[in-house]
Amino acid sequence: VPHVVLLDRNPGGAGLAVHAFAMGAAFFDHVIAVVKGCACDDGCPTCLGPSTEAAEQYGVDRPAVIAVLEALREAAAAHGGMG
Repeated sequence: VPHVVLLDRNPGGAGLAVHAFAMGAAFFDHVIAVVKGCACDDGCPTCLGPSTEAAEQYGVDRPAVIAVLEALREAAAAHGGMG
């Protein structure tokens, strides 16, 4: 199942998920910009996530991640938010 992971190291959380949820499609616009704008060659923790082993095992690459994010953005826009 496609998902977005928000890494939050603050005890009890900093409320990132609440803010991302409230942003709806705009959240995905920002994430897509980060993934597309990353200067790395093959994906890194900033743009594709922390695990290169998982990326290799499951065939995760930048175009695939962008496609999933765009689909999630469209779903969020169609529902007036996320959820």
